Amino acid sequence: MAVPFTKGWPTIQKRFDQAKTLLLLLDYDGTLAPIRSHPSKARLPRKTQQVLRQLMKCKHVHLGILSGRSLRDIRKQVGLTQALYGGNHGLELRLGKKQWMEPVARRSVPFLKRLANQLSRHLRS
Repeated sequence: MAVPFTKGWPTIQKRFDQAKTLLLLLDYDGTLAPIRSHPSKARLPRKTQQVLRQLMKCKHVHLGILSGRSLRDIRKQVGLTQALYGGNHGLELRLGKKQWMEPVARRSVPFLKRLANQLSRHLRS
């Protein structure tokens, strides 16, 4: 059985303190927030958010949150403005005010919206 992130914090913190530079990339659903019956029900536990805030204070730690969720949604769920975020499995990235979207994905957005609308109409029943 896996040790919850917050319970392993003392060991993790010791290793962080010994590292010169560390890039820590964490997934949201199932890692930072417990899996729920629907993604809209998944919430970041307060204790986990406190640990993430402590990590952000470490000068040699660079924190990134990756998710299959949209960039907007994952940023809203976590709420740490200075973290690196990767939404839609890394197709969208944001660090501070800088944002990037994979070019083929960007060009595909209009097509995918039309496709989603057509599927929604045809599969409504």
